[in-house]
Amino acid sequence: MKADKINIFYTDDDRDDIAFFKDAVTVASNDIHVVTHFNGGDLLALLKNPPPFPAMVFLDWNMPGKDGAYVLKEIMAHEKIREIPVIILSTSDLQENISQARSLGAKMYMTKPNSFNSLVRMIKYSLTIDWSSFTPDDQNFFYSQN
Repeated sequence: MKADKINIFYTDDDRDDIAFFKDAVTVASNDIHVVTHFNGGDLLALLKNPPPFPAMVFLDWNMPGKDGAYVLKEIMAHEKIREIPVIILSTSDLQENISQARSLGAKMYMTKPNSFNSLVRMIKYSLTIDWSSFTPDDQNFFYSQN
């Protein structure tokens, strides 16, 4: 891995979704290294004990065990990692989940798209955002390509 690549963490219990995401990142940019986790516990362990340190975290909302809500609460409770932008990437578009994710501190909520090209566009879009100045609101928090 080149030292100048940025790290993105992606946590999802579905191995097919992880493979799909990694393939889409490869198409979206050559400057990204994806670090994957299959559960929230592994993600939290690495976030609390870097390196590597991520530029952003994509997090599945519906996982067994430590789900997205639990992991998001844990991230926001730790001063050293709470500034990492967390983007929820989920099949769920339930308003209850979207509202909860926002109230817990996620920067954005994205629904998993139905096509590879849509996922590539989502990833490219997330890379254009200046997360240090981004403030989630009613217009920009929920993003869907479906």
